[in-house]
Amino acid sequence: MWPFTPGWNSKNPQKRMKAVAKISDQTKLLKIVYESDYQDARIGAVAKISDPARLLEIVYKSRATQKEAISRISDTATLLGVFKDFSTGWRAKTQGITFIPFLLNQIQNQEALAQIVSTCSKQEWQTQAASKITDPEIARRVVNQVSDWKARVRLYTISGNEQKAHYETAIHAEDEEALEALDRIVDEEDEEILYSIAINGHNDNVKDKAAGKISNQDILAKIALASGGTLAVSRITDQRILIGLLESDKFIRTYSIHHHVIRQLHKVNKSLVTEMAAQNEDSELKRLAIQCLENAKAFRTREMGLGPKLLEACKTNPDLDLVKGLLDEGIDVNFPEEIEDDALGKAWGSISSRLKVSSVYYAALKGNQALADMLTAHGADASGCQIEREEWRDTGSIHDWGEHVVYYEAITMDKLKKFAADHGVTLGSA
Repeated sequence: MWPFTPGWNSKNPQKRMKAVAKISDQTKLLKIVYESDYQDARIGAVAKISDPARLLEIVYKSRATQKEAISRISDTATLLGVFKDFSTGWRAKTQGITFIPFLLNQIQNQEALAQIVSTCSKQEWQTQAASKITDPEIARRVVNQVSDWKARVRLYTISGNEQKAHYETAIHAEDEEALEALDRIVDEEDEEILYSIAINGHNDNVKDKAAGKISNQDILAKIALASGGTLAVSRITDQRILIGLLESDKFIRTYSIHHHVIRQLHKVNKSLVTEMAAQNEDSELKRLAIQCLENAKAFRTREMGLGPKLLEACKTNPDLDLVKGLLDEGIDVNFPEEIEDDALGKAWGSISSRLKVSSVYYAALKGNQALADMLTAHGADASGCQIEREEWRDTGSIHDWGEHVVYYEAITMDKLKKFAADHGVTLGSA
C-alpha cells in the first residue's frame, strides 16, 4: 500500500504520462507495468523498456501489456520460444486465441515461419504462418505440410508451380472457380492428374468434366469403381471392362448405377446384351440385360417417335419394307394409339367408344395377312389393344360408397383373333 500516490499512478492522465516519461530505470518501469492502475501508463512504461529479458518477462506475466512487450522483441529464437509456449497447453486455451495471431505478425524470418508451418497443429495458426512465406524455395519445401488448400495454392504459386495451384483449386473450389482452374491445367496428357480430380474433387461438375477428358479405359474403370461416376462409365468402350464392372461385387453392392453400365455395354455390343437376356439360368446380369433391352425398346418407340411411324405405316397402304425396317430397330410392336369406334367398342366390351389399338389391329382391318405375319413374328399380340373399363372400388371408408375408377385393360387374344378372322386374316399363321 503506497503512503502516497506516485505520479505515474495519478488520476490525471497528463500528470501520470509526464511522470512515466521522466523514468528511465528499467526496474522502476517494470514496476509501473505491474502496478499501475492505468493502461496508458503501463503501455508507456513498456515502450521505454529495452532489456529483452524484462520484455520477455512481461509477455508471460502481464496479459494487459504482453502484445506491446512482444512487439519490442526482435530475436527470432525468442519469438519461436514464445510461440511454442503459447500455442500448446493451458496458455493456448486461455491466451492463444488472441495472442498467437499478434505474435505471428511479429515473425518475419522465413525459416522460423517454415518451422511453425511444419510443427503447428492448429490449422488457423499454420495458415497464418504460411501466408507470410515469400521465399520460393521455402514455399516449395513446406507446401505439402499445409492443411488449408487456399494456403497451398498461394505457396504453389510463389514456388512457380502454377499447375499444382490450378490442381488444388480444381479439387477444392466451388463452381466456376473450380471449372476455370481445371481448364488451366495444361498437362492433360497426365491422366492420373485428371483421375485424382475426378475422384477427390469437391464439385460434381468438375469431377464429371475431369472424367470427360480421360480416354484411358483402365483409369475410367478405376473412377467408376471408386465413385460410381456415370460420366466415366459412358466413356468406357472396352466391353471387357464393362463386363468386369457388372461382375464386381463391390460395384453392384456399393452403387446403384449398374443399369448405366449395362446400357453402355448395349451401345458397345448390342448382341452381347441380347445373349445375356436370353441365357437360361436366372441371374442379376440376365435381369439387368432384359431391363436394358426393354428400356432401349421403349426409348426408340417413344422418344424417337418410331411407334407412331409404325402405326402410320400399317394403317395406310402398308409398306412392308418400311414396317420391317422399323421392326428391325427393335421397337415395341404393341405400341398403342387411342381411337373412337362405337361398333368395335361394343364388340370388344368397352364402356365407351374409346379404345386403344396397335399395329396388328390395322393388319387385320386391312386384311393384310403378310403384314399380320410379320408383326406377330416380332411379338405382336393382344396387349396393345385395350378397352376402357370402369368399376366401383371400396375405399374402406364409412363416409362414402366407394370410388369410380376408369381404366384400360388388354382385350383377350380370342377377341383379337375373331376380329382378324372377320377381316380374312389368321393371326399366328406364320
